[in-house]
Amino acid sequence: MPQGERITTMKLSNRSRDRIRALSSTNETLEGTVIRAIELLERQEFWARAASATSTGGQQAHDAAIDSWMDRLE
Repeated sequence: MPQGERITTMKLSNRSRDRIRALSSTNETLEGTVIRAIELLERQEFWARAASATSTGGQQAHDAAIDSWMDRLE
């Protein structure tokens, strides 16, 4: 935890706490495990949004804009 960062408590069931512990690496704190899980989830959601944009024509629009720009250079 960064120096001077405020601390809070969070109520978890024993089952949730144990599930977090089960995911922890050796010598990793529960906070470290939660942060790692959040980062993985954020990464997964980022790539899901990117894939969705590509499949909904976002990539085609992007490619068309680049093609148009390149045509103006000629």
